[in-house]
Amino acid sequence: MEKKVIIFLSILLNVLTIQAEDFFTVKVMGSIKVNGVLLKSGDKISTGDKISFTDPASKAIVISAKRGQLILQKDQVITENELELKLAALVQPKSNYLATRGLVTNETELVHYFDSPHVIVDSLKLSLLGNQFKMNDEEFYFIRFKYKGEVISKKLTSIKKDGLDLFFNKKTLLQVDGATVDTSEITEMQFVHFNVTTKALRVLHENINFVFVSEEELKKDLAIILPHIAEKNHVMEVKTFIDIVYGAIEQEQVQALLKSMK
Repeated sequence: MEKKVIIFLSILLNVLTIQAEDFFTVKVMGSIKVNGVLLKSGDKISTGDKISFTDPASKAIVISAKRGQLILQKDQVITENELELKLAALVQPKSNYLATRGLVTNETELVHYFDSPHVIVDSLKLSLLGNQFKMNDEEFYFIRFKYKGEVISKKLTSIKKDGLDLFFNKKTLLQVDGATVDTSEITEMQFVHFNVTTKALRVLHENINFVFVSEEELKKDLAIILPHIAEKNHVMEVKTFIDIVYGAIEQEQVQALLKSMK
């Protein structure tokens, strides 16, 4: 009888080992401990690991080849040692939360485009369709913000096509008196239109939130993500990750980032 019990336990342990699943940590937001050790990017965790959250709001993005990207967070927890219960699917945000078409057909859309945070890695292009959008010597758009008590204005560059392509270039926006500004000291960033002839100045959006993310930081994230997903899904998966972790990003920026890694 004892021999049969030992054989049964051996078989059971083998089954549990086979069913165990590993996940690789892409990004940690907050403080999470796995088996008593702080979790960091690049760490591997497995089902059955003991997970504890120093801050209930902490979360992490993890990935596996089998399931793709998932969110590890406290509000999915039923017990403290079952990782399976803490994983929720990482899904593309709804369009009304992080709309990132980069295509605007009227001024109402133009105003609401900036309601959510937008990521700029190098340059963000915003396409304005229709004759109502003007950008020339007489009328133009610019970004205005406060930096160390000083009001800074940055006229935007554009290209006239079927409509108007506006460019928000990170290097240009963050240069003040020849030096790169500290983004943490920028306040009250606005999107403004000005008519030179009539002197009419219209603030189209009073609280723009650009998230300036370095290419180097994103490449560290992608180095963990890309090996676990099929190449045909790279653009979609990377865009979803950035939308969730940093802010809305245009597909063109994602494509340029992936191209730079080849």
